[in-house]
Amino acid sequence: MKTEIIINKFINLLDINKIYNLSEILKILDNVYLEEKKTKKRNPTLYNLFVKKHYSILHIKYP
Repeated sequence: MKTEIIINKFINLLDINKIYNLSEILKILDNVYLEEKKTKKRNPTLYNLFVKKHYSILHIKYP
């Protein structure tokens, strides 16, 4: 399903009357792919939150 979406967006962005070179086509396809690839960043774990909060204290106490 995802491939179909990427291909359809790519085809919609192409102008039929224009002649593209390879680099232009790759740039358009790359933009469509990266746009579709964006994912949501996951939330930090409890361990990550703890380390972020206490790292400076622990680093001073235990160099």
